[in-house]
Amino acid sequence: EMKPDSFISEIAEERVELDTVGMGITPPIQKYQPVIERLQNDIRKAKFNGVSRITQAFRDRYYDIVKRTLVEQRQIIPCLAGVASAQIAPNGDVWTCCIRAESVGNLREHNYDFAATWRTTKADELRRSIKAGECYCPLANASYTNMLCHTPTLASVALEVGKGTALSMFSSPPNQGKSAKLHALPVINATDERQMAKDHKEEVEAAV
Repeated sequence: EMKPDSFISEIAEERVELDTVGMGITPPIQKYQPVIERLQNDIRKAKFNGVSRITQAFRDRYYDIVKRTLVEQRQIIPCLAGVASAQIAPNGDVWTCCIRAESVGNLREHNYDFAATWRTTKADELRRSIKAGECYCPLANASYTNMLCHTPTLASVALEVGKGTALSMFSSPPNQGKSAKLHALPVINATDERQMAKDHKEEVEAAV
């Protein structure tokens, strides 16, 4: 049976560039957690090789960050938006990130000099605000950059990848292809998500 090699999930967010602000599309933790944890469990059971093993380890941690962000409503690891990452809008505005979507300057107004645009007073103010934890979000692009710049996360991923590599050397049959290793990964579709949400609701109502 043909199935995808891997799954990528990014939580829906309200963003200026997508014209979704005020639409309430971000799911609550009660709906998000059971679905994403099913995906996480399947990722942890699957056997990946090489770069795929590293990629999946970071994805697993990103999903954990999203869950904690929804619950704790704070930056889980330091955000480096405005330092290690940025976004350029179609009109030339430079943003520290697409969630706050606050322009630090416009490239056209600075003769397309990114460095000059990046070093404005507004940019410094936004960087201070982000560093102080005055905002938080589960934005995937920023989260992966933050994890790559976060020593504890890198150490954790390295340990997991090293452990997984060692185990696979002793437990995996020779010449096992990637498709065979991923046969257990199910497709999580809208029907699965609705059913899981329904089951969760019934459990909550029963507990009450």
